[in-house]
Parts: sequence; structure tokens; C-alpha cells
Amino acid sequence: PLVHFLDLFVDHFRDVLSKSTSTITVHDKLFHLRQADMSINDYTVHFRTLAASSGWNETATTYQISTIQGKPLGKGLVRHRTPDINLSIRCFHVKRLSLLVLEEANVDIILGCPWLAQHHPDIHWTPRMILRWRCQEEYMKNLPDSGPISSTISLCSTTVESPNSQSIFQIPKEYRAFQDVFGKDHLPPHQPWNCAIDLLPGAKLPKGHVYPLSTPEQAAMEEYIQEALQQG
Repeated sequence: PLVHFLDLFVDHFRDVLSKSTSTITVHDKLFHLRQADMSINDYTVHFRTLAASSGWNETATTYQISTIQGKPLGKGLVRHRTPDINLSIRCFHVKRLSLLVLEEANVDIILGCPWLAQHHPDIHWTPRMILRWRCQEEYMKNLPDSGPISSTISLCSTTVESPNSQSIFQIPKEYRAFQDVFGKDHLPPHQPWNCAIDLLPGAKLPKGHVYPLSTPEQAAMEEYIQEALQQG
């Protein structure tokens, strides 16, 4: 029996000591790898060579994302990247980019400091509104001169503005003391100095053109009419 246990011990001893430590060595080399005075090509080749010999797959080569306080965002681990998508902020800023997928984050999209520094938005922090993008100003400066600008421009609306979406920041500062006049649910009370709009008795209603509407446009129009009727 003692010989049997001795054989097991020797086999286990040889099994432990005979294992290669190359994986640990490659891990340490990857962890401490720095570009230093290497060219970017040499550094890339060196990194890819070590990564290939480590046996790690693409999913295993993760890196961490942290806040400026050093705390991890979500789980802090990034393993995947999205394909190129169009990021549209309102109708004035469209950018094609690829996003990193952050595990268990509590927000939809995080725009980091390098991205904000590049696009340089003016942000009104209290209502959390983006007022303008300075990168558009730089873009407009670099456009070639197309000659004199016409005094007439065409504007189109991309949304149907609901009267219930009135914000105090849409009211000029000089009139914010009279905010009740701009109520979203009702009209202000009639006053003696209001200008009367007298209708002609027996007048015929003008005939207008009928335009076909899509289902979303029809729903938006009906909602707008109902809100206007509720206001009086």
C-alpha cells in the first residue's frame, strides 16, 4: 500500500512540475507591455504575437471602462463592439460611429470626454438641453463660398408640436412672469380689451383641398385637434 501511495505522489509531483508556465509568462508580458520607444508597427506586431501565443480568444481580451472618479461603469467590462450605426441627435447632428457594448450599464449611450471635446456642444445643464454644436460651426467655416445667399429660405417641420409640450425655456424672459397666459390646458379668461373676431352671419365655409395622410400623420392631426378643442 505504501508503494501505491508513493507512486501516486510521484506521478502527481511530476504532473505539477512538468506543466509549462508559458501561459503565465505570456500573460505577464501582455500585462506589462508598453510601446515605449517602439514604432506603432513593431508594437502592434509584438502585441498580436503575444496575444496569439496566449491562447486567448477575442471574447477573453476585455478591458475596463471607468468614470473620472475611477469607479467602473456597469460591470466595467467591454467584450463586444456594435457595427457602424447612425447616431442622430434631434435633426441637426448625425454621426456614423461604432459603440462599445458595456455590460449592465444603467444608461443607453455614454459619450466620453474625447467625443465631447471633438464635437464641443454647448449644454444647458439645468434642463439638460444641447443648445448647439460648435463642430458644425467649424464645418461651415470650411465650406467653399457658394455666392450670395438668397433672402428666401424654405423651412420644414419634422415634428408636430403639441401645445402640452410648452416649456418655460420657450417663453422669453420678459414674459415669464405671465406664464399663466401660456397655459397648456386652457385659454386665459376673456378681458374687456380683447379684440373681437366677429363672424359673418350666414357666410359659407370655404372649401379646402383634401390631402391624403399616412397613419402617423392622421393620428398626430387628430391629437392636435382634440387638444385644441380641450383648450377652448
